[in-house]
Amino acid sequence: MDSLPRIQKMNIQNIDPLLNNVAGFSFHNRSQYTFDKLKGDPDNIAANLRNYINGFSANAREIIEYFSFDDQINRLEGASLLFLIVSRFCDIDLHPNKADNIAMGQIFEELIRRFSELSNETAGEHFTPREVIRLMVNLLFVDDREILTREGIVKTIYDPACGTGGMLSIAEEYLRKLNPGARLEVFGQEINPESYAICRSDMLIKGQNVSNIKFGNTFVLDKHSDGGIKPVTDAGVRKDKDELAPLSEIIDMLNQRFGTDFTQADRLFFGQVEEEAVEDETLAKQAKSNDIDNFRFGFEDAFLRIILDRTDKNQEIVARILDDNEFGEFVKGWMLRKVYSRLNE
Repeated sequence: MDSLPRIQKMNIQNIDPLLNNVAGFSFHNRSQYTFDKLKGDPDNIAANLRNYINGFSANAREIIEYFSFDDQINRLEGASLLFLIVSRFCDIDLHPNKADNIAMGQIFEELIRRFSELSNETAGEHFTPREVIRLMVNLLFVDDREILTREGIVKTIYDPACGTGGMLSIAEEYLRKLNPGARLEVFGQEINPESYAICRSDMLIKGQNVSNIKFGNTFVLDKHSDGGIKPVTDAGVRKDKDELAPLSEIIDMLNQRFGTDFTQADRLFFGQVEEEAVEDETLAKQAKSNDIDNFRFGFEDAFLRIILDRTDKNQEIVARILDDNEFGEFVKGWMLRKVYSRLNE
């Protein structure tokens, strides 16, 4: 990745968002290897493949760990099959220009279906027939068609036993067909490690926020019980007269609360971020059609994109937002309310 050396020189610890932004996806790989390069060194295929896997961003590596991929590499290498399998993958062109996120998700689901059938697993343990899920989704949304067709509408859906994510994927597909301008934020939890990893893989490929998919037994500990879909009052900004404070006061508040030494000149950075968010057409539509809790989902994506694009202009502020979660949540929560209020004036 050409941008890696430049980004590594920045005084920023959490560089994954920056590299994701460069890659244009919600994940990236910083390894020097490609599958073609792996194929070119058959004698070191296992070590090089591990290097390639370790080059993924943290959100992708966690998924791979739940697949026990290292054990699979050992098993395939021991059977002299690892190089053959890597070579086969080299013969398939899955570049985003050839297979977009939706197509990759469909390929993924088809592979899940085929291997579930071949392995004679307990019916429904890993894969529920898609026609059954489509019926369930239609029943789920039948009374909400009028709401779901609003321009810029944002909705959430939670599956407490999400398996490989079939319900979440089909629900998103349903809403996209009904209203291309709508956004569905998906949440789920799954107890089976492999199913959990498959679900997160599918959501990652489709551009969803994979942190919304949790691992564990919902009956024992519901990891969304605090609302995973949390209200904006938890966003780090007190809900009082300060929530819409002018930029000059926000600089003082940040310095007092977090010990920063931002100057009034730094107001320009925050002002530019606010103005770009207000001018975003998608956010404008979402602000008109949703309460602030649902508007937050689209805003958080836009906020991250906007500040990352301005890293070179004020690296100190961007570094603090990325590396200090409390600081980042405070700034994002305050900016969220400012933008939402202005878009609804």
